This record gives sequence, structure tokens and C-alpha cells, in this order.
Amino acid sequence: MKHEKLPQKPTENHVINENFSEKSSSIANLDIDAIFQAIVDISPIAVLISDLGGKLLYASQQTADQQHVQDPSELLGMNVFSMLAPEEVERAQYFTQKTLEEGIARNIEYQIKRRDGTHFPGELSAALIKNTEGEPAAFIGVVEDISKFKQSEEQFRFLFDNLSIAVCICDLLGNLLVANQTFHKVSGYAEEEIIQINVTDLFMDIGELQRLYHLMKNEGDVKNYPVELKKKGGIRYWGRIDCKIMEYQGKKVVISSVIDISEQKKAEEAMQILLADTRKVSDMKTSIITFATHELKTPLIPIIGWTELIKRALDNGQDLNEVVTAENLDAILRNAERLHQMINDFLDVGQIESARLDLDLEWTDLHEIVEHASRATAYQAETSNIAFHDEISELILFVDQSRIEQVFINLFSNAIKYSPPNTEVWVRAWTDGDNATITVEDQGYGFTAEELEDVMQPFSKSVLRSKSDHVFSGTGVGLYICKGIVERHGGTITITSPGENQGSTVAIILPLKNP
Repeated sequence: MKHEKLPQKPTENHVINENFSEKSSSIANLDIDAIFQAIVDISPIAVLISDLGGKLLYASQQTADQQHVQDPSELLGMNVFSMLAPEEVERAQYFTQKTLEEGIARNIEYQIKRRDGTHFPGELSAALIKNTEGEPAAFIGVVEDISKFKQSEEQFRFLFDNLSIAVCICDLLGNLLVANQTFHKVSGYAEEEIIQINVTDLFMDIGELQRLYHLMKNEGDVKNYPVELKKKGGIRYWGRIDCKIMEYQGKKVVISSVIDISEQKKAEEAMQILLADTRKVSDMKTSIITFATHELKTPLIPIIGWTELIKRALDNGQDLNEVVTAENLDAILRNAERLHQMINDFLDVGQIESARLDLDLEWTDLHEIVEHASRATAYQAETSNIAFHDEISELILFVDQSRIEQVFINLFSNAIKYSPPNTEVWVRAWTDGDNATITVEDQGYGFTAEELEDVMQPFSKSVLRSKSDHVFSGTGVGLYICKGIVERHGGTITITSPGENQGSTVAIILPLKNP
């Protein structure tokens, strides 16, 4: 017989036990590949090795015999999935992924397809082979032809009970007659309880059971039917069902197999959430780019203008004191600071989105934070003739002082900017149990019910409304940053408003203790 040379196997897959090798120098000196090849040669079970994509790298003579070909080399390069009946491929792909994740899969029954198109029942066990760096490299599998086991009820029962897939048999009324051990494990019902239950006890939605029955009645069998099931005690899980009407012990019955796909469902749901989040981030990036393109120009225009004026004056030999006044320099500085703040805001958005917003927590007096924030916005308030009322007494919180001050500067600035002249702003605080509540109330333009739905999101409807009127300016991410900072402290922030032009109230709740 002609055999293909086995590829080099990692040390962890050597079939000779290391301890035994150390004790027997004569065995230790033998060629491990030769020993492995000898075991393959004398084994009645087919052995094959494939890469992670399913391409066949090695096939034993027994594999060739199962496939009715003379030389194993004729099989090399084939995809192992092509050696299965078409209806088995999806299930095989599922167990391949499971083997990749768990390292091993045992006693999985498939309909194996030969080169000549005929089929035979085979039982596959497979294991993952890793390379010397510990990375997945290939699969090794053994396939046993179990045709003979199908020839008697006793042999059938042996296989039935050792299948890794949950299988049960019920009569046409849904009364369970028998189930294998895997079914007992999956469902939570003991063997003696099986005959006391009906399949209706296993479905979360009886309507799904009825649909499944009609499909089976009309088509003869049903494959890969995903449905939400329940275990003993009402525990929910997702299963994929194959079922068929057949003869069993002289009666028509329904034989069903169930694969628990709960983890697969969770992965699919997580993928959908990830996809939605990815789209959200993508949309946000697009909005940031669009918004930034417009907003960054505003402070840049005077900066560039005055810079060009100064350069021309220097080129012409003029005295800068006659060209540029202190007010002009203040304008340049204000616009540069505004530009700097915009850039910082966009950087904060990135940190919040990637959950990388770091905090420097310490015990801090809230009254001191509010005083700093009010001084930072005092000029803005005086310009609009808006009265600011600080009604906070001493209140100690465990927070990042700089970040919480950033929150209040943003809230005070918004309260002033979005309020008409000659109005008032109040900031209050009180404790309730383990939390402190701080509110900022204004008499400003307020929000509609629609705007409140997404007011904390970047570039919300309220910001867009403001921008379309060409009244207000800003990055459009201020409240989003406030929300991210407060939540990073273990707190919450909400905004309420009776309606447009009726003012608004921002409420922040922060823990009094170390979060």
C-alpha cells in the first residue's frame, strides 16, 4: 500500500506519553512519526488531517478504502465538506467551529459521501492541532464506518445514547417515548420523567410547534429549524431542530434532534448590536467631520486674518504698535482658545466612545467646583445680563474635580447661551441617601418633546434646529461629553423641559461614596 508522508506534528500531539518515554530509552529513541504511521496502518478507523479551511492534507489507506479509491493521494486537496452528504454540510461547519473553539469533538454521526456518489453512515471524532507557537494549525479526525451498527436495534440504541446531539422520539400526539442521554442533559429531564411529558412542555411558543408539525407533515421532514425551547423549570434556550416521521417498533413516530444554539444566538445578537454601534460611530464620525469643517473655520478666519495683517505690516516695515491693538490680540487669543476647546471636545468624544476616559478621583468640595465654573462663564453671563444664583453649600464628593468642573462649565455656558437676555439661572444641590443631586435650571428656550428624545446625543435635533437658524455656535457634542463624564463617575444626567421657550432643568445624580 502507498501512503503519503505525515506532516510534522507538534510535540503536544505526540501519541507517546512523555513519562513513558523517559522510563524506556529504547522507545524514546524511536521515530515518533514512524510509530504514529504504524498505529494508523493497523487501525481499522480512517484517519485524516485537514487545514483549518477543510483542505485535506493527509488521508490514511482506511480513508481511501471508505471512499472506494485505491490510493489515498487521490483524496488529497479535496475539501472535507465535499465528502459529506449535502444536507450534512451546515451541521459539519457548526461542529468544525465548535472544535476550533473547544479543541475536540467526539462521536458525531454524518452521512459520508463516497467518490462514486454512494453514502454510508460514519462517526467522526476530531481534535484541533496547534503549531509550536500554540496557534491553531489543522484538524485531525478519525472516521468510523458504522453501517454494521445500524443493522440491529441493540446497536442502534448504543449509538443513539452516545450521540453528542440531543435526540428524542415521540408519537404523533407529541408524547415522548424515548430520548438519548444528551437529550436528558440538555432538557434537564431525567430518564424516568420522559414518558410523563409532551413536546408541548418543551416549546416556549406552541404556535412554533404547530408550524413545525405542519412543515413536517407537508414536506416529510424538517431540517435546521431554529426555535426557542425551554428546559425543565422553564429555563429558556435556543435550539436548532431536525425532525422526521418514520417507523419505530412498528409505529409511526417523530424522531427529532436538537442542537443547543444559544451561544450562536447570543453571538448573532451581539454582532447585530456591534453592527448598530459601528454604524452609529460611523455616522457620528461623518457628522463630526461635517460639523468640524464648518465650526473650525469660524475661529480660524480671524486668526488667519490678523496673522496675515501682522505679516504684511512686518514686510512693509510698519510699527506693529500702530497696526495691532490689545483688543486685536485678545480677539486672536479668544479664537485660539475656542479652537483649542473644540479640538479637546472632539478628543473627549473619542475617549468616551472607546471607553478610555480616565479619571483622577479625589474628595472635593462641590461648592468649590461650582464657583470655578461660574467664574469661567461670568463674562458670558454679564454680556447677556443673565443673573446666576449659586444655592449650593459645602458638599464633599469623590470625583475628578477637573472633569466635573468641565461638566458644569458646559451646563452653565449652555444655560446662558440658550437663554434670552435678562433671565436667571439657578444651581442647587441636596443629598438623598447615598447620592447627591445637583440641578441647573434656566429660563431659556427649552426643548420640544421630540428634541428631548436625543438631546444627549451628538448633533441632536436641538443642535440642528439651532444651527439652521444661524443663532448659536458650538461643537454639538457638549451634552454628550457631560453624559459620558457623569456616567464614568457612576452617576446619571437627565434633562427636562416643559416645552419650547419654557426653560429647562438639568439634573445630575452622583454617588456620595467612592464608586
